[in-house]
Amino acid sequence: DLLYVAMIESGYDPGESSSARALGVWQFMPQGGRIYGLRIDRWVDERRDPLRSTIAQMDYFADLHQRFADWHVALAAFNMGYGAMLRSIARYNTNDYYQLCEYENGLPWETCLYTPKVLATAIVGHNRAAFGFDKVKEPPAEAWEEVAVPTSVSLAVIARAAGANETDIKRLNPHLRKERTPPGESGYVVRVPRGGKADFSRKL
Repeated sequence: DLLYVAMIESGYDPGESSSARALGVWQFMPQGGRIYGLRIDRWVDERRDPLRSTIAQMDYFADLHQRFADWHVALAAFNMGYGAMLRSIARYNTNDYYQLCEYENGLPWETCLYTPKVLATAIVGHNRAAFGFDKVKEPPAEAWEEVAVPTSVSLAVIARAAGANETDIKRLNPHLRKERTPPGESGYVVRVPRGGKADFSRKL
Protein backbone atom coordinates (compact mmCIF):
# COMPACT_ATOMS: atom_id res chain seq x y z
CA ASP A 1 0.00 0.00 0.00
CA LEU A 2 2.89 2.35 0.70
CA LEU A 3 3.72 2.26 -3.01
CA TYR A 4 0.89 4.75 -3.52
CA VAL A 5 2.52 7.31 -1.24
CA ALA A 6 5.09 7.82 -4.00
CA MET A 7 2.32 8.41 -6.53
CA ILE A 8 0.90 11.17 -4.33
CA GLU A 9 4.30 12.68 -3.61
CA SER A 10 5.81 12.69 -7.09
CA GLY A 11 3.74 10.78 -9.62
CA TYR A 12 6.67 8.30 -9.60
CA ASP A 13 8.90 10.90 -11.28
CA PRO A 14 12.52 10.61 -10.02
CA GLY A 15 13.22 14.16 -11.15
CA GLU A 16 10.31 15.74 -9.28
CA SER A 17 11.42 18.58 -7.00
CA SER A 18 9.72 21.08 -4.73
CA SER A 19 10.39 24.68 -3.74
CA ALA A 20 11.35 23.35 -0.29
CA ARG A 21 14.24 21.35 -1.89
CA ALA A 22 12.52 17.97 -1.59
CA LEU A 23 13.51 15.70 -4.46
CA GLY A 24 12.83 12.33 -6.03
CA VAL A 25 10.13 9.70 -6.04
CA TRP A 26 9.71 10.00 -2.25
CA GLN A 27 10.46 13.73 -1.98
CA PHE A 28 13.30 13.38 0.50
CA MET A 29 14.67 16.57 1.98
CA PRO A 30 18.50 16.77 1.92
CA GLN A 31 18.93 16.24 5.66
CA GLY A 32 16.43 13.39 5.78
CA GLY A 33 18.06 11.70 2.81
CA ARG A 34 21.47 11.79 4.47
CA ILE A 35 20.06 10.46 7.75
CA TYR A 36 18.81 7.39 5.89
CA GLY A 37 22.07 6.80 4.06
CA LEU A 38 21.53 8.53 0.73
CA ARG A 39 24.55 10.14 -0.87
CA ILE A 40 23.94 13.79 -1.72
CA ASP A 41 26.84 15.84 -3.05
CA ARG A 42 28.03 17.74 -6.11
CA TRP A 43 28.28 14.61 -8.28
CA VAL A 44 25.63 12.26 -6.92
CA ASP A 45 22.13 12.72 -5.49
CA GLU A 46 20.66 9.35 -4.61
CA ARG A 47 17.28 10.89 -3.81
CA ARG A 48 16.79 10.69 -7.59
CA ASP A 49 17.58 6.96 -7.63
CA PRO A 50 14.25 5.10 -7.37
CA LEU A 51 15.90 1.94 -6.01
CA ARG A 52 18.19 3.45 -3.37
CA SER A 53 15.69 6.08 -2.27
CA THR A 54 12.96 3.43 -1.88
CA ILE A 55 15.22 1.33 0.34
CA ALA A 56 15.85 4.44 2.45
CA GLN A 57 12.15 5.31 2.51
CA MET A 58 11.17 1.85 3.74
CA ASP A 59 13.63 2.30 6.62
CA TYR A 60 12.03 5.67 7.33
CA PHE A 61 8.51 4.21 7.29
CA ALA A 62 9.66 1.38 9.57
CA ASP A 63 11.03 3.91 12.05
CA LEU A 64 7.83 5.96 11.96
CA HIS A 65 5.67 2.88 12.50
CA GLN A 66 7.88 1.62 15.31
CA ARG A 67 7.65 4.99 17.05
CA PHE A 68 3.93 5.63 16.64
CA ALA A 69 2.65 2.01 16.38
CA ASP A 70 -0.10 3.10 14.01
CA TRP A 71 0.03 3.51 10.23
CA HIS A 72 -2.48 6.36 10.18
CA VAL A 73 -0.30 8.40 12.52
CA ALA A 74 2.92 7.28 10.81
CA LEU A 75 1.68 8.53 7.43
CA ALA A 76 0.56 11.79 9.01
CA ALA A 77 3.99 12.17 10.64
CA PHE A 78 5.62 11.59 7.27
CA ASN A 79 3.56 14.44 5.87
CA MET A 80 3.83 17.00 8.69
CA GLY A 81 7.13 16.01 10.26
CA TYR A 82 8.18 13.70 13.07
CA GLY A 83 8.72 16.43 15.65
CA ALA A 84 5.47 18.23 14.88
CA MET A 85 3.51 15.01 15.34
CA LEU A 86 5.18 14.36 18.70
CA ARG A 87 4.26 17.86 19.86
CA SER A 88 0.64 17.43 18.75
CA ILE A 89 0.33 14.10 20.57
CA ALA A 90 1.81 15.60 23.74
CA ARG A 91 -0.43 18.70 23.57
CA TYR A 92 -3.70 16.80 23.15
CA ASN A 93 -2.71 13.64 25.05
CA THR A 94 -3.85 11.25 22.33
CA ASN A 95 -2.26 9.34 19.47
CA ASP A 96 -5.61 8.74 17.75
CA TYR A 97 -5.15 10.20 14.29
CA TYR A 98 -8.83 10.93 13.69
CA GLN A 99 -9.24 12.43 17.15
CA LEU A 100 -6.30 14.76 16.50
CA CYS A 101 -7.95 15.85 13.25
CA GLU A 102 -11.09 16.84 15.18
CA TYR A 103 -9.21 19.24 17.44
CA GLU A 104 -8.75 22.78 16.20
CA ASN A 105 -5.05 23.09 15.36
CA GLY A 106 -4.54 19.44 16.30
CA LEU A 107 -3.04 18.65 12.91
CA PRO A 108 -2.59 20.77 9.79
CA TRP A 109 -5.55 20.57 7.44
CA GLU A 110 -3.31 19.17 4.71
CA THR A 111 -2.23 16.34 7.04
CA CYS A 112 -5.83 15.54 7.95
CA LEU A 113 -6.44 14.97 4.24
CA TYR A 114 -3.15 13.17 3.62
CA THR A 115 -3.69 9.79 5.32
CA PRO A 116 -7.20 9.31 3.82
CA LYS A 117 -5.72 10.28 0.43
CA VAL A 118 -3.12 7.51 0.73
CA LEU A 119 -5.75 4.97 1.80
CA ALA A 120 -8.12 5.97 -0.99
CA THR A 121 -5.37 5.81 -3.61
CA ALA A 122 -4.35 2.34 -2.41
CA ILE A 123 -7.95 1.14 -2.56
CA VAL A 124 -8.27 2.36 -6.16
CA GLY A 125 -4.90 0.82 -7.04
CA HIS A 126 -5.93 -2.58 -5.70
CA ASN A 127 -9.36 -2.45 -7.37
CA ARG A 128 -8.63 -0.87 -10.73
CA ALA A 129 -11.44 -2.54 -12.63
CA ALA A 130 -14.05 -1.26 -10.17
CA PHE A 131 -12.86 2.30 -10.77
CA GLY A 132 -12.47 2.06 -14.55
CA PHE A 133 -8.69 1.65 -14.67
CA ASP A 134 -8.60 -1.96 -15.84
CA LYS A 135 -7.45 -0.90 -19.32
CA VAL A 136 -4.27 0.72 -17.96
CA LYS A 137 -1.25 -1.33 -18.99
CA GLU A 138 1.75 -1.51 -16.69
CA PRO A 139 5.10 -0.99 -18.41
CA PRO A 140 7.61 -3.80 -18.02
CA ALA A 141 9.90 -3.66 -15.01
CA GLU A 142 13.30 -2.06 -15.56
CA ALA A 143 16.02 -4.64 -16.18
CA TRP A 144 19.69 -3.81 -15.86
CA GLU A 145 23.15 -5.10 -15.09
CA GLU A 146 25.79 -3.40 -12.99
CA VAL A 147 29.31 -2.62 -14.20
CA ALA A 148 32.25 -0.91 -12.52
CA VAL A 149 34.31 1.81 -14.16
CA PRO A 150 37.99 2.39 -13.24
CA THR A 151 37.87 6.20 -13.26
CA SER A 152 35.52 9.10 -13.92
CA VAL A 153 33.73 8.32 -17.19
CA SER A 154 30.98 10.15 -19.06
CA LEU A 155 27.63 8.48 -19.57
CA ALA A 156 28.16 8.80 -23.33
CA VAL A 157 31.30 6.65 -23.12
CA ILE A 158 29.56 4.15 -20.85
CA ALA A 159 26.72 3.90 -23.36
CA ARG A 160 29.10 3.15 -26.24
CA ALA A 161 30.98 0.51 -24.21
CA ALA A 162 27.68 -1.12 -23.25
CA GLY A 163 26.29 -0.97 -26.78
CA ALA A 164 23.40 1.08 -25.44
CA ASN A 165 21.63 4.38 -25.99
CA GLU A 166 22.87 7.28 -23.86
CA THR A 167 19.25 8.09 -22.98
CA ASP A 168 18.85 4.62 -21.47
CA ILE A 169 22.03 5.04 -19.40
CA LYS A 170 20.75 8.36 -18.06
CA ARG A 171 17.38 6.82 -17.19
CA LEU A 172 19.01 3.94 -15.32
CA ASN A 173 21.38 6.28 -13.44
CA PRO A 174 19.32 9.39 -12.62
CA HIS A 175 21.37 9.99 -9.47
CA LEU A 176 24.45 11.04 -11.48
CA ARG A 177 24.16 14.82 -11.58
CA LYS A 178 26.92 15.74 -14.04
CA GLU A 179 26.32 13.01 -16.66
CA ARG A 180 29.48 11.24 -15.58
CA THR A 181 30.71 9.11 -12.69
CA PRO A 182 32.34 10.96 -9.76
CA PRO A 183 36.03 11.85 -10.14
CA GLY A 184 38.61 10.11 -7.99
CA GLU A 185 36.43 7.06 -7.33
CA SER A 186 37.82 3.88 -8.84
CA GLY A 187 35.32 1.05 -9.28
CA TYR A 188 32.20 3.23 -9.20
CA VAL A 189 29.22 1.03 -10.13
CA VAL A 190 26.75 2.10 -12.82
CA ARG A 191 23.75 0.43 -14.38
CA VAL A 192 23.57 -0.59 -18.03
CA PRO A 193 20.70 -2.26 -19.90
CA ARG A 194 20.55 -6.04 -19.61
CA GLY A 195 23.04 -7.59 -22.00
CA GLY A 196 25.39 -4.62 -21.81
CA LYS A 197 27.74 -6.14 -19.24
CA ALA A 198 29.30 -8.70 -21.57
CA ASP A 199 32.72 -7.48 -22.75
CA PHE A 200 32.02 -4.07 -21.15
CA SER A 201 35.48 -3.76 -19.54
CA ARG A 202 37.27 -4.67 -22.74
CA LYS A 203 35.23 -2.24 -24.82
CA LEU A 204 35.64 0.53 -22.27
